[in-house]
Amino acid sequence: MLGRTIWISAVAALVLPLFSAPSFADEPFRLFGCSVEDSESDFISLYGVEQEDGTWTRLQFLIAKNGIISALVPGQPLAGSGPFYFSNSGGPEGYYAQVRFNWGGRNYALHMLEIPPGPGEEYNMRQRSAFVRITEPNGAVYDLPCGAEIDEYIGYMQRAMNCDMTNRYGAAGCDFDVWPERAVDDKLPEGFAP
Repeated sequence: MLGRTIWISAVAALVLPLFSAPSFADEPFRLFGCSVEDSESDFISLYGVEQEDGTWTRLQFLIAKNGIISALVPGQPLAGSGPFYFSNSGGPEGYYAQVRFNWGGRNYALHMLEIPPGPGEEYNMRQRSAFVRITEPNGAVYDLPCGAEIDEYIGYMQRAMNCDMTNRYGAAGCDFDVWPERAVDDKLPEGFAP
């Protein structure tokens, strides 16, 4: 555990300066985080800085594998919109949210699913499943599945990002408070942990 703590501290020391904040009041907040398949050295994170007026800046998406940062996607600039797009919906499988973005010729999609408790399990915590799908410029596709521990703040993600108007529900598909119910033919992407 000590080795993991030292490693995480070392990575934090590398990552936090990337948020070149104009003042000490701006601190990065982790909007999403998980280990990749319960690895101690591979993780996925999404950070941002919330401003006093409620807007978000300096979103950063990070993938670290074997202790090495393999993807670092800079996002929202201090003014204007960045490359991150949000959408969500509900359905019998549960609440589904997606963040998509493009960087370095690759397409990324962070898929998150909150599965409601089954019949007679009202008091059980909801299960969460998430993965990142990466599509290479040559069309090759691979998934990075999250382990059991997933931290997510989807309401903040919705406020921090652009509405993904490519979702089939348009602007309604970006409303975190009243999300649309998925149509029968609107299937979730394969890749969620069972």
